[in-house]
Amino acid sequence: MEQTKKYGRLAKELMFQELKKRFDTNEHFFVVGAEKLATHDIESLRRLLRQEAARYVVVKNALCHRLLKEKSLDGMIGYVQGQTAIVFGKGDPTVIAKSIVQFAKDHETFKIAGAILAGQQINATHIKTLASLPSRQVLIAKAVGRMKAPIVGLVLSLSGLLRQLVIVLDGVKNKKS
Repeated sequence: MEQTKKYGRLAKELMFQELKKRFDTNEHFFVVGAEKLATHDIESLRRLLRQEAARYVVVKNALCHRLLKEKSLDGMIGYVQGQTAIVFGKGDPTVIAKSIVQFAKDHETFKIAGAILAGQQINATHIKTLASLPSRQVLIAKAVGRMKAPIVGLVLSLSGLLRQLVIVLDGVKNKKS
């Protein structure tokens, strides 16, 4: 019996170290509730998140509470209730949020609790707002397009002026000859 308790503590400590490592190596993490989800639904979510450089990990609440206290994120402890999972991500948080929000729409027992994005704590409402934004690549493309527009306008204006100058010079040449 004593041996079993010893292995139980060792297993929990290993789980805590793995959770801590994931927390330290990822930029973002989303706390979600995974009550009454079928295994095939969870696997489909995991596959979807892997494409976005994110991982879905079911955690023990006590270990998660311990980690959040250690990281001075006491405000997140309230989100860790029931069957909890954490989605760890390194990529664009908008894309990860879109995946999670879409999955929550399709599975009503899946709940989004909160997140830490680049050190900032946000709640479920803000995650849904984040999911409605375009991805980082789309925003960059729009910004580049807007920066390019005045330059294109200037080039077209200058080419129009050059064209008019050539026409005037050609007219002067024709008049003199």
